[in-house]
Parts: sequence; C-alpha cells; structure tokens
Amino acid sequence: MAKKRPRREPNKLSIDVVEARAIVLVDEYGNERVSFSCSGEAGGHTVIHVNDGQGRPSLTIQVDHQGNASISLFNQNKSSGISLAVNNGRGNGLGVADPSGTPCIVLGAPGPESDDPRGPHPEITVLDTHGQRMWSVFGGQQSIPVSAGPDDPPNQTSR
Repeated sequence: MAKKRPRREPNKLSIDVVEARAIVLVDEYGNERVSFSCSGEAGGHTVIHVNDGQGRPSLTIQVDHQGNASISLFNQNKSSGISLAVNNGRGNGLGVADPSGTPCIVLGAPGPESDDPRGPHPEITVLDTHGQRMWSVFGGQQSIPVSAGPDDPPNQTSR
C-alpha cells in the first residue's frame, strides 16, 4: 500500500516548470527504475525507459525527431516480447516474440513511402521457432510453406 503524503499548503514545494535533458527515478536502493531523456542533436529522440526491480528493461517508449513512435515490452530475459511501431511514411508494424526474443508473429501495414516492392498491402506472418516463415497473408493472398522435395515449389499459395 502506498504511503499517504501529508497535505501541504498550496504552492509549497511546487514547481511550475522543470527543464532537463534527462530525469532518472531510482528506488530506495538506488536502482534505476524510470528514466526520461531527450536528445537534442539532429536525429535525436525522446525516450522513456521503465525497469523492473532488478534493473531489467520492462517498457520503452520512443519518439524520434520526425514523430515516428515505438513501444517495446520486454520479458525477463531482456528480449523484446511485443513491439509496436508507427512510422509516418513507411508504415506501421506489430511484432510478437517468444520468451527467447525470436519473432513469432509480425503484422505490417506499409505506408506511402514504403519500399516494399510488392506494393502497399498489409501483411500478417507467423514464424516458426527458428524465425522462418510458416504462414502469411499479403494483399489477400495466403502463403503456406510446405515440406518441399527437390522438385516441389517451396510455397503453396491459395486465395
């Protein structure tokens, strides 16, 4: 249960504006738990990191100088478990990984500046434990890899 803060007079210990390039919050043992930072140089970005009690990353929120944003949720192995990215020109994406950090599911929606040669169609891909494509849907076409023999095509496609 959180400690109740004593009631204070208005404007006592009140600050209207705090300016800093970084703020770090630590727990009672000095472990970094949350940090807010801004990089002002060209290509800079704003980042919020949240760590667990052992100092392992749990959550990262980032926004770059062009307004592209991403959120990453980490597992206890410091691997990104879920990542969400919004890129104002190239498109948006969502990735889900297994506990070791190997991608399992990828969802992408290309934007107008995407360099995907297949065009601006959304894609859903399911990967195996080695990060190899098991199944995908792109632009309304379903692709299911099959066990291919030496003379068989590597994928079967159905509509």
